Amino acid sequence: MKCFACDNRLRRNVRRRRKGFVLLLTLVLLAIVALLSVGIARRSLSMAEQAVSAEEDLQRRWAVLSCQRSVLLRAERIFQRRDELADQEKATARNVYRIAAKVQLGKMTLLLILADENAKVNLNVLAQQGAGEVLTFLRKLSAEAGFRVCLHPDLRKADAKTLAAFDSWGQVFALDEMRDADAPKNLAALTNELTCWGGGQLNVRRASDRAIERVCQKEVSPIVVKRLLEVRAAGAKTPLAAMLGQLSATEKDQSRLQELVTDKSQCYSLWGVTSPTKNGSAWLCIAPSDSEPVFSFLW
Repeated sequence: MKCFACDNRLRRNVRRRRKGFVLLLTLVLLAIVALLSVGIARRSLSMAEQAVSAEEDLQRRWAVLSCQRSVLLRAERIFQRRDELADQEKATARNVYRIAAKVQLGKMTLLLILADENAKVNLNVLAQQGAGEVLTFLRKLSAEAGFRVCLHPDLRKADAKTLAAFDSWGQVFALDEMRDADAPKNLAALTNELTCWGGGQLNVRRASDRAIERVCQKEVSPIVVKRLLEVRAAGAKTPLAAMLGQLSATEKDQSRLQELVTDKSQCYSLWGVTSPTKNGSAWLCIAPSDSEPVFSFLW
């Protein structure tokens, strides 16, 4: 009987141990399932974020392509229509060189800035007057925007009159230091009347008085420049040759003005700032008149 009782106690102990082992195994399995669930949830969240980012990137790319074809490639016609409306309204400020508009594409808002690059002060023209002239001009502009001037001209092209020493804002400003989300907008505002493109000649019909004075002040007599602005204001549709003929300028000043100014434009730019977006918030496209973009920049 004693041995039988011991055997019963042994069996009960074995059962308890088995129950404890099963409970422990169940807890371990539950912990593993919980960890797997957390991992799956994180993976699902990551995939969802990637999907949203990919959708946003696709929308942005589609917006860039759409704007290039619907706006940038029709830039000259858009500006001509704007000039006609200004004449009909007898507007005092006919020299419109940039047009800004907001466009809504789904959940994305685009700020578009279409500009005539031939109506801006060309940095490569200033570079011909000397590096000191360029630095003085740029530092005065950039001080207000908080951008650091960091000139890196293409030295291989600097001595060639037909080729540009600057063809990107990365050669002018320290863009890698621009961490602020508003940096692209500030850069667009900073280069409002400044360009690296356009061939160098200034469109006398659309450029501002300040741009004309800046380009011509050290090349032509100040009296002639003042007279040019008066003639332009008096007759917006006067052909350039007739306009220059009314200046009573010397042959030297006439010749130099013909090199500096024009009444046609051959290059346009389109700034695009998208919101909301996590990356690629701004882009800049440069294109000759009615041609595919030759430069594209993305921030």
